[in-house]
Amino acid sequence: MAVKADITIDIDKQVGELQNLTQIYNARVGDNKTPLTIAWRKNDLPLNLKGLHAYIVGKTGDGSYNSETGKIDFPINTPVSQFEDDGSGTLDGGQSGLTTLLIPKQMWQNSGLFAGYIGLKSEDGSVFTSKDIWFKVLGNVLDAGVEINYFIGDFDKALAEAEKKLQDKTDSFDQITNAALSDLREKYREIAQSSEDLASEYTATLNNITDSLKSMQAYIETHNIVTTDKFENLDKYLTNKVATSYVQPQAFNNLDDLKQKYPNGSNGIMVTTDNGHYYLWNNNSWKDCGTYQSTGIADKSIHLENLSDTLENSLYPNVDEVEITNLLDGYFSKYGTVITQHNASDGDPVHTEKIPVKPGEEYYVYTNNYWDGKAINMMENDTIINYFPSENDAQIKSIKITIPNNVDSLILNGTKQFVPRLFKINSYNQDQDAIDNLAIILKDKEFNFKEINLTQINKTGYWDYTRNGNYTDQAPDNKNAMKSYLPVKVKPFEIYRLTGCSAWNARLYEIIDFQGHLISCCDNENSQSLTTTFMIPKNAAYLERL
Repeated sequence: MAVKADITIDIDKQVGELQNLTQIYNARVGDNKTPLTIAWRKNDLPLNLKGLHAYIVGKTGDGSYNSETGKIDFPINTPVSQFEDDGSGTLDGGQSGLTTLLIPKQMWQNSGLFAGYIGLKSEDGSVFTSKDIWFKVLGNVLDAGVEINYFIGDFDKALAEAEKKLQDKTDSFDQITNAALSDLREKYREIAQSSEDLASEYTATLNNITDSLKSMQAYIETHNIVTTDKFENLDKYLTNKVATSYVQPQAFNNLDDLKQKYPNGSNGIMVTTDNGHYYLWNNNSWKDCGTYQSTGIADKSIHLENLSDTLENSLYPNVDEVEITNLLDGYFSKYGTVITQHNASDGDPVHTEKIPVKPGEEYYVYTNNYWDGKAINMMENDTIINYFPSENDAQIKSIKITIPNNVDSLILNGTKQFVPRLFKINSYNQDQDAIDNLAIILKDKEFNFKEINLTQINKTGYWDYTRNGNYTDQAPDNKNAMKSYLPVKVKPFEIYRLTGCSAWNARLYEIIDFQGHLISCCDNENSQSLTTTFMIPKNAAYLERL
């Protein structure tokens, strides 16, 4: 019996960076070993699959299609799922180019969008080919109301069912109306044939229409049909109820604080930062519903971006700058090759060696994109797994990344004029008494300072405040600043006193945040003898010293 493919992939034909399969294939939460048959082609001819087996890998969750980048964007730390067959799914010995994936239910644990890629691997595990794909993963209706992850999906399903019922009743209404109108036409035909009965027939027809309309109204009221005006009001009420009561979680230090704030319960999701669990009011008590998210603060259970604005503003990351000691000429292209030719007007491209990383780690990258030399290249062994950003340009980029499960190293591109900087996020700190104006009160006061030993940079140049605090190499010249020191890691609200000089773009000190952005510098632009006392801003990470 002939096997019909669900989808066809021609490895020689370009169909865009991201192939939309939503009109061809969609999964459902809980689907287990439902077959997905792929027809592999090479320039319209069946691809010989001998020695190859199929695999699928990607993310599932609350993603959205980005029309500007042509990609699916997911919340940070959305987990990656993957599956590959053992070669038994290849049909006809591989000659037909058909293979069937029996995907287990572990791939479809959450509803939303699935985005990743599907491809073929050789027997040694190396990737033979792959295509970027996306489709929908629908909620399992049998689980409706069990998992909070599905409440938005269940709401949409309830609205769809209500719309269908309304349409069914509307169709019934139309049938009754059409029947009455048909009867009216017949009566008028009979009246035209017999003028002497015109008055009586006309009166009878009006009575029939009136009776029909009364019957339809009684039917609507008896069967509790939701009419259009009431349905629109219901739609607005439910949308507002869900949006205001459940979408934005509230955060508390612990369960005792939550009970003190809402002893009699409240609508919505409540998150406690001590254990990272979320709570719902159920049966007159706060029910512990488990971990709110997979990564974040404290025991890595809450992610910073999902907290309320008030709590988020009191948190700042604790970062360490990763030292990059060796820069290589040319740029590392998104195709995995090093290109030494470049456009002089876009700067002199450089790239790093492979920087080891581990899954789940978070980093800020501040560097220069270089067309096909992407700012960030995620690697597994010598294979590019992903790269950022998607756009092709030669612009400065600031990007926050989380290392996925299948990545073990990074290669960063930059230019000699704007070299890569990498900051690892170790944890998040919370400041309870952040007072922005405290620096004014403390300025020029006397303190017991502890001397810090600085490490001089082994080359001539300076930290340039006009280039976001980036280091600028400079040929020896007595008229310019020649002596600079490695950045000193600082904490918000620490107080420092510095003595030295400022020389135009080379200021006595510059302060950068955890993303590598310049946020403050010495006010005095040209002086041979300066002494100043200042406070570190709340979002600072490093002090750069001239």
